[in-house]
Amino acid sequence: MWTGHRNLPALLKEIEGQWDDGGAQLWLFFKVVNRDNNQQLHSTMVGLTSAFSRHVEGGANLWIGASNVHIGEALQGAYWTYGQTLTLVAERFDLADREALGPLIEHGGFGLHPLDEAAVSDVGRNDPCPCGSGKKYKDCHLEQIEAVQRVKRQARDR
Repeated sequence: MWTGHRNLPALLKEIEGQWDDGGAQLWLFFKVVNRDNNQQLHSTMVGLTSAFSRHVEGGANLWIGASNVHIGEALQGAYWTYGQTLTLVAERFDLADREALGPLIEHGGFGLHPLDEAAVSDVGRNDPCPCGSGKKYKDCHLEQIEAVQRVKRQARDR
């Protein structure tokens, strides 16, 4: 394992004090995003059942190969990781404007904030986006929701 003889929770315990919030975001990432990624990438029941695109009479169709179904979660995880790494580097090397990084990283993350169709069912194109970015829905998450709907239609039609 890449962490040596330590398990991942032990490693996180060692570094949690390096976060401004005492590691709360780090542990949340581990408990939610890391768990979700592991379920999708490894041979768990969730990972195996997500390969089924639809059931057909006498069997099932399997979705094998690359998929963009969970790309939002993957991008959000990568964005968070890079943001945290950038913050730690800025602190370690005492870079100027370190305090400006937090709001900048948070603002950029709104585009990756997952919203489901239910959260936007009664939101108009020109209404504020429910993710909290302050942008109009059409300039923020509308395209993401439409992409999710397209993927669902494609999976259903297969």
